[in-house]
Amino acid sequence: MDEKADLDFVLFLGDYIYETVNDPRFQSTSPEREIKLPNGMDTSAAQDGSRTAASTLADYRALYKAYRSDPV
Repeated sequence: MDEKADLDFVLFLGDYIYETVNDPRFQSTSPEREIKLPNGMDTSAAQDGSRTAASTLADYRALYKAYRSDPV
């Protein structure tokens, strides 16, 4: 952005894609809204795969595809 630009305000609308899936602290864990990541990194305390995080480009593409297909 031009350093001389005269901005009155900046509007931030939040994150679009979250790296984690199935985190019950802030995400739905219902089976009909489950997202499977191709290469997801296990972030659950039990290391049982119940919570995963995107770690590859394929994971982020899967998240983007799932979010864009959500009718809600």
